[in-house]
Amino acid sequence: MNILYKITYLPHLKNQTPPYYYVGSKYNYDKKYFGSPSSKQKDWYSEDLTICKWWKQKIKNNNDDFYLEIISEYDEISPNQLVEEEKKIHMELNVKNSKEYFNKSVATSGWVSVPRTDDTKKKISEITKNYWDKNSQKALERRNELSERNRKIKSKELKEKWKNPTDKMLDNYERFVNMAKSQKRGKDKSKRKQRTTQKIFCCGIIYEDAVEASKVLGINPVNIRRRCRLEQYTDWYYLE
Repeated sequence: MNILYKITYLPHLKNQTPPYYYVGSKYNYDKKYFGSPSSKQKDWYSEDLTICKWWKQKIKNNNDDFYLEIISEYDEISPNQLVEEEKKIHMELNVKNSKEYFNKSVATSGWVSVPRTDDTKKKISEITKNYWDKNSQKALERRNELSERNRKIKSKELKEKWKNPTDKMLDNYERFVNMAKSQKRGKDKSKRKQRTTQKIFCCGIIYEDAVEASKVLGINPVNIRRRCRLEQYTDWYYLE
């Protein structure tokens, strides 16, 4: 079934704070669909989000706030023809200039989104593959460019995360360090035992060892030792 529809956003209608309505079309409509404004603009109700993202978020959180009415149904109609019908009703209602509608523009003739068939996807894949086969040097340069960009982005993200590490990150770091030490020279139990009795400086106070500090601070001894080794905890360190 292909439809023209009108959606009412009930919270706005209840509070009498326009806009209230969104008018659109849907090819191959199913009951789970609640409209899809494409506007990249922001409005008083969308906060820091675009209208498009705000709408999706609201539907995800509570689609009961949206009431959909079917204006017209079409069994035999092409996607382009359906958009033309949508354009007509947009013009009649003057949705672009009315404060009552979420629509920020009138439907554009010829602008339709049609799902690609398997044959179409296959043809696109073959064309793409043939292009890069003929331009192998360009393909290599492009892969290297993307690899370098991803490396820089990933490095930046990791640095930001480690400015304030979570307990899970610290636990993973501890496991990684222990595994690396074990693989390189094996576990040295005598050194580990000696480390647990080493004096610790924590935020201006000296403790005999991590166990004593944990009783006062309420922090697991493992986490205390970990903080003494990490550079970002400047007030936590071992005393010689």
